[in-house]
Amino acid sequence: MKKILRILAICLLILSNGATVTTAVAATPMTQAQKDKAKAQAQREKEKAKAAKEKEKAKAKAAKEKAKAQAQKEKEKAKAQQQKEKAQQQKEKAQAKSAASSSSKPADSANNQPKMSEEEAYQKKVAEVEKYNAKVAAYMSRDIAHRIGIWGQAGYSALFPAGFNYEPEKELGFQTSAKGGVGGGVGLGYQLRYKRFLFTTGAEIEFFTSANRIFGESEDNSLLTRTFGMQPYADKMTYQYRFTDMTDHIMTGFVQIPVLAGMEFWKNRMYFLAGAKLGLNVIGTSVVNTRMTTTIDDKELVAPLADMYTHSLVTDQEFTSDVAKAQLGFNLGVSAEIGVNIENLIKKKEEKPRSKNEPKKFSDWLRYRVGLFAEYGVLNVLKPSALGSNDMPADFSTVLQGGDPVNNLGFTSSLMTSSAASAKINPFLVGVKVAVFYELPRKQMKPMRMPTEPTPRIVARVQNTEDGAGVAGTKVTLTNSEGKGTSLTTNSTGYIVTRRARGEYDVKAEKPGFYPSETIHYTHKRDLADTLTIRLRPEPKPVVYTLCGYAYAGDTRRPVAATVRVGDAEDKHDLYEGEAADDGLFVTELLGGQYVAHLRYPGYMPLDDTIHFEKDTLRFYMTKIKEGIRVKIHNLFFATNKTYILPASAQAMEDLATFLSENEGVTIRITGHTDNVGTDEANQKLSEGRANAVKKDLIKRGIDPERIETEGKGESEPVADNDTEEGRALNRRVEFMITATNGADIQQVK
Repeated sequence: MKKILRILAICLLILSNGATVTTAVAATPMTQAQKDKAKAQAQREKEKAKAAKEKEKAKAKAAKEKAKAQAQKEKEKAKAQQQKEKAQQQKEKAQAKSAASSSSKPADSANNQPKMSEEEAYQKKVAEVEKYNAKVAAYMSRDIAHRIGIWGQAGYSALFPAGFNYEPEKELGFQTSAKGGVGGGVGLGYQLRYKRFLFTTGAEIEFFTSANRIFGESEDNSLLTRTFGMQPYADKMTYQYRFTDMTDHIMTGFVQIPVLAGMEFWKNRMYFLAGAKLGLNVIGTSVVNTRMTTTIDDKELVAPLADMYTHSLVTDQEFTSDVAKAQLGFNLGVSAEIGVNIENLIKKKEEKPRSKNEPKKFSDWLRYRVGLFAEYGVLNVLKPSALGSNDMPADFSTVLQGGDPVNNLGFTSSLMTSSAASAKINPFLVGVKVAVFYELPRKQMKPMRMPTEPTPRIVARVQNTEDGAGVAGTKVTLTNSEGKGTSLTTNSTGYIVTRRARGEYDVKAEKPGFYPSETIHYTHKRDLADTLTIRLRPEPKPVVYTLCGYAYAGDTRRPVAATVRVGDAEDKHDLYEGEAADDGLFVTELLGGQYVAHLRYPGYMPLDDTIHFEKDTLRFYMTKIKEGIRVKIHNLFFATNKTYILPASAQAMEDLATFLSENEGVTIRITGHTDNVGTDEANQKLSEGRANAVKKDLIKRGIDPERIETEGKGESEPVADNDTEEGRALNRRVEFMITATNGADIQQVK
């Protein structure tokens, strides 16, 4: 009781010296039902606040237990570290004793040289290990691989001819063209991979098949032989032999040496090779197919004779020659291929990961490839010694046997005619290539481990700047030059002792209740050097003030027993909730700073305001509900440049709907406003859309649409400067104005 009287006396004393004022208006009595409803609402709010406090209490308890467990863990860790350091100290003492005893022994009589000290032996061993490890690193860093493999290829092949001209009788000459066929081959070779570069060579056999069409220069593009007469009717009757659909089927085989170079790309998933292939022909055959038509032109007859068996004439007869040897020479071809490494697709994933020491299997060294290739012979492979004496692929003669003409026909490859003297043949092959390589395992070299050097210790003490005492439980962070940090906690006297490698460290200390220390740059060179002192300055303890607030009716200036709730600056946590006394006073203890106050009283507009409290007595004046009152809807949020109301606005809309439900005689006009960003037309449309969105939300909450008007003002009525972001944020708002009360008994739910 004495404490309450003391607080009231302090508030009255401050009240006499002045206060901060906010706006408001007067009260009307509530009905009993409304009071009961308001009381029930207040009870629910209290229960809600109580549940929130219990939740915060449980959360704080869990955090405390977690911190306790963490502290225990740190304690055990520190204990283990101390034991480790103690063992290290004992080891160092033993080493020092051994070194001292060895240094006291006489010098070696053989060479009269003193024995090497422990430090010198350590440095010598380090130099040896570093030299060896440099060789290992140079060898292991070489990205090189040696492979042996086989490959096969198949696709379209052709022997492209050029220059097959029948010179003696140009009008009866012939030409050739390649239709092509199927070709392929197999190979065995070696491949070198250095980083992304590839080099391949070896030996392979390739086969080419080609159907070369032979045609003449006549109007029907057929091949004509000579036209001559039979004695004794040479001046009256002549024979003509016409060859059509003549095809030279050639098959050749070459033994080749490929020399290809290229690279892997796209994360070594694809490859490209290009180069040359030198080949020697080992197989060459030729078969000629044709269709022959024989006609006789008798000048004394109206039309040429055909199918005259008395003259042994044959019309439209198919002929196939014997197999002839087509001798070809050297071939120099240019080749290119591009493909994909597919070993990751073929190899199955292992169920268990393989350890580093487990040897690799044979299949682990296999490399699979699939690609497209093309090669073309740039040298003429036609061998001059293979040329014959025939002018054309078909040779014939006609003799009389028993008075009837008999045809003696002979065929040869177009490659073995005298007309091929100026001709050229170039092989061509394109298709798919599949290769499998075995990568020879590399010799494995492991680096030597560096000899162990005793790690020097760092000693640091955290000191209170006010009294010079050690600060226990301080978190000290040591960050090395690589940015890796380690945190330690000072003991009861403010010390830490830790072993760290020599080098540069950034040291910083921090503890709740103290300002963090400045970062100290420390060079750690030797064991147990001078103690590093870190000073911490205590933070000032927060002063708790008594907040005295008064609620008044703005129209009568009389105190009202308003319901009061005070939240933090972001209004996320309630710091006070209660009801003002009959004299309008409410009291609570708070630190100086910014808060949000919410006051409710029947018959008056809700008051939501941001307050700045620094030992002041605050007065709140509530505005009485009446026509013409304009109120901004707080905590109403829209999507950017949209009319969609965000879910975070639910409480604001519920408060407005509750106000209209409890005051049925009130009608309002909702007005939307925007900043000046955008065109006038767009801002006007946006402001109208947002006002209508608020109306639709109220209708969904049960408010009669006849009680709500809407309008948009666009950017025409700013309340702040549009040149700053803060000003534009204030201008983007939605307000409502009470247009009529219709003489109703105005109420306001607490």
